[in-house]
Amino acid sequence: MKHESKLLTSDFEIVREVVNQQANLLSAFGFEPCELKWEGSPTLRRYPVFGFLNKRTEMRIDFAFFSAQESFGGGFVVTISKPLNHLLNVKDYLKSHGHEAPARLFRYRASNTDVRSFAQSFFDMFDGLLRKELASIVQGKAWEDTPIDWMGYK
Repeated sequence: MKHESKLLTSDFEIVREVVNQQANLLSAFGFEPCELKWEGSPTLRRYPVFGFLNKRTEMRIDFAFFSAQESFGGGFVVTISKPLNHLLNVKDYLKSHGHEAPARLFRYRASNTDVRSFAQSFFDMFDGLLRKELASIVQGKAWEDTPIDWMGYK
């Protein structure tokens, strides 16, 4: 896409590098890299989604990264899914269980944020979530779908 800014491309490259460095963290929980895809609309905003699959549990973790642009903040949207259309939005799950502090670490506001430091800090925090708040989920012992807020459109 020719009209995407260089900032988005360089932020993407930085985040891709950090995600690749953090693959061992996810591998320790049985999740292996399976896919990198671009989603979104070319006219609005495109974003990379880094997918990791656990073949034993058939669960998948997707990390979508949004670079801060204009008045939009940046950060990660993380979902865990399993077969039969079960979906857990990690940030929503944390908030619904009273874990506001880590939920705030999914986003950043300023476009001049050091993306590498943000991404590294995010994955350090996510490692803690996998070991504590999300442990029973990623081990396949428990599951909780997060409700979808249709905002009156359903």
